[in-house]
Amino acid sequence: MTSVTNTFAPTPDSDAESRKYLRKIDHLASYLLGGKYDSSADLWNFQIELMELQRKIQESISAEKNRSRRSRGNSTKLRNLKYARYSSRRLGDAFAWLLLGGESRLINPLGENDPVPIGKESHGSRGLMAVSSYLANEGWGFPVIHDITDLLRIGDVTFLQPGQGGGIRTVELKTRHLGSDGEVDGSLQYEVSVNFLAHKDDPAIELSAEIGTKSANVSGDVGAVEPPSLPKRDDRRIARQTKRMARALTRQRARDGEVSTIDGEETLTAIVSPSVEPHWKTLRRIIRKARVDGYSSALVDKAFLYIAFYDASGVKEESFQNSKMIDDVTSSGLIESRVSSRNSIQVYSIPEGETRRPQQYLPYFLYSIPKKAVLDLLHGRLSILVLANAGHIADALEDCGFDVSIPVDTESPIHSIEISAEVEFEGERYRFRTDTVASRVLDCVYGIKGVDHLLNTAQKMKETVPPFMRDRPRGEE
Repeated sequence: MTSVTNTFAPTPDSDAESRKYLRKIDHLASYLLGGKYDSSADLWNFQIELMELQRKIQESISAEKNRSRRSRGNSTKLRNLKYARYSSRRLGDAFAWLLLGGESRLINPLGENDPVPIGKESHGSRGLMAVSSYLANEGWGFPVIHDITDLLRIGDVTFLQPGQGGGIRTVELKTRHLGSDGEVDGSLQYEVSVNFLAHKDDPAIELSAEIGTKSANVSGDVGAVEPPSLPKRDDRRIARQTKRMARALTRQRARDGEVSTIDGEETLTAIVSPSVEPHWKTLRRIIRKARVDGYSSALVDKAFLYIAFYDASGVKEESFQNSKMIDDVTSSGLIESRVSSRNSIQVYSIPEGETRRPQQYLPYFLYSIPKKAVLDLLHGRLSILVLANAGHIADALEDCGFDVSIPVDTESPIHSIEISAEVEFEGERYRFRTDTVASRVLDCVYGIKGVDHLLNTAQKMKETVPPFMRDRPRGEE
């Protein structure tokens, strides 16, 4: 097994500025997780405070980049500042996850875009916050600001309607600065266009016109509210954004077993209910033991080895070379699947750290572990690794009736697993095939769900296929 490290945690001797930011994130996390808010105004202020913190961290990162570039040296401080930025965005993800009820059918479609950088305060951000607050007061629901998250990358704000039967509406806001009002001391004038997808009889269209959009053109049953008052150079960008929002809305509204056309391709939706209990008891147990001994591990479903390291002064590099861990990996049977050629250990770190892809699984801030343990993860006093073996995952899938294929010499066997199975429908046999196992494995790892969640997901996908075959040529996959 190769050397194991956690490159995403802050260094134990981190600089004062990075520690200051982590303490602020700690404060905000404690406020959110402790349920110390009493009203929607408190949650709105939480977003504002988190956004301001993220901007300060980004300013510090830019300054440190310039300093380290001049000195031509590696900057440990830069690494720690980036970790603080990641942690603040992951806290924003946790906030959005809570308010959206952890529903992947609502969350995931809004992440299918490139990462959105943290921007400085600008006319656009001021217009966004002002209009979001205004629309909330007009009954649109509570506004979740996408900029504080890494998870929500399509649109600027999503409004949540409370109560049973409540829905969501994602909007894109475009702001034009019209100048200052000389008669009102310090005031600024903005024109803000609200762009969203709506049914033709949606009352929100009339309201959007009242706050700055000169007209609202809706084509067909569902259309985009166009902002004709914006400059022509914005037309293509708005068209792209509208297309992304339309794609996200189609995915959000898709029903279980329903075929939707997205970007010209037929897409089958299989909604998997959380029928498998996560292994929180196991995780809490090894955390308690690690707090006493500095290290603990536990095997789950033969395929995953959970490992916890603890050091009150910060988990150090040498902690990951613990000889007990090597013994546990060997004695646990993790590396002994039925087909030896498929044995391959993949190491996952919690927290994961920054990635270009959206982290569409439970943020560690929301783990069902003591709040103290969550904050230990934030500060690097606790580190969790999950070791997974592609061979055992393949064994479990085969035991569930799937054929498993892993490409030879692939860099990441777990993330290259393909599964297939025969499906019978109306007297004909078809072959179901998917290569989406990788994303489900990440959900198992970071959602602490184990192999059963993966098996349930794969089985649900296979069961959803037969109705999809009704109008397709015989023999087609």
